[in-house]
This record gives sequence, C-alpha cells and structure tokens, in this order.
Amino acid sequence: MNYALRTIALALLLFLAGNSRAEAQDMWAGVTYQTALSSGDMTDFVDQFSWRNVGLEGRSMIGSNASLGVFLGWNVFHDEMDGTVSLGAVDATGYQSRFVNALPLLATAHYYFGQPSGPRPYVGAGVGTYWIENRFELGVTAVQATNWHFGLAPEFGVIIPTQSLTETYLSVKYNYAFESGDIQRSFWTFGIGFGSRY
Repeated sequence: MNYALRTIALALLLFLAGNSRAEAQDMWAGVTYQTALSSGDMTDFVDQFSWRNVGLEGRSMIGSNASLGVFLGWNVFHDEMDGTVSLGAVDATGYQSRFVNALPLLATAHYYFGQPSGPRPYVGAGVGTYWIENRFELGVTAVQATNWHFGLAPEFGVIIPTQSLTETYLSVKYNYAFESGDIQRSFWTFGIGFGSRY
C-alpha cells in the first residue's frame, strides 16, 4: 500500500509541476471509452473481449510537442465456462465465472507529431501502479486475490480537433502489470475519447 501511495503522489506532483508552467489552452482533460482484450498469462484466466472499460486523464503541455499527465482507468473482464479446474490438491468440475477488475493509476508522458491545428499522431507511455482484483466462482465457492502491481503502458494514437477547444482522440495501449502475489496481468485497450483544452 505504501508503494501505491508513493506512486500516486509522484504522478500528482508531475502533473501539478507541469500545470504550474502552463499557459492558456496548454491544459487538456479527457474521458475515454475503451474496449479491451486480455493477453499473455491473463488469457488463461479470462479470454473474452471486454466492452466495460473507461479512462480519465489530464495532460499538461510542455512546449508544443510534449506533455506530462496522469491517467486513471477502470477495466472489467468477465469469462464463463464449464469444465474441470484444479483448486490446490482438489479437482472440481462445474460452471465457472471469472472476473478481473483492474484500476491503473499512471504518470504519463506523450510526444506529438504534426501541427496543433490539425490531426496529431502521438506516442507515449505510462508508468505507475495497477490495483487488480481476480475473482473465481464455482458453485457456492468463491476465491479472490487482490494485489497492487507496478506497471507500464506504452501507447500510440491520434488527436483530431473537432471544435475550437474540443478534440476527439483514438488510442491503443498495452497494459503490463508486473507479477505481484504470484499473479501477472497484461491486456490491450482500444479507446475513443473526447477531450477539452483550457
């Protein structure tokens, strides 16, 4: 928990430091609707496309081509199956429900190409912490594991101006939460968002 609090504090300090130097219209805030797809070891636990994901972020421009910011997301994965699973030394057969809730809190940095008046492709990355809850249900039995993970999230996308201070953006992000409590999680998100400069 102390690690998570330090990461959150660092992300907020970076964002506020950028904000203190920002001029008019150099701040940007947005909300993203995302779909998501599990990858790596996570596909052994949940292997269904997810439609229940959202992201909130703020960015502070540094010059005209770079930004620092923060990102907070909520990603929900759910899978159902019928079969046999090993629970310790016992094999159990039946209908299973599996859930993963992931909340990334990341400090971000992005670099933009093109002119501010037109579409701007960008690349970036986030670093920080992921709170991840894994839940397994079989009949009346439920097993749950909750951990904080250190994680990275490389990203690319494009920002498209739609009105004077409003923008639409498309993004693809790979979320990698390093192992914690013998559990490692990774997934892709595909987002469409709306942001406003101020």
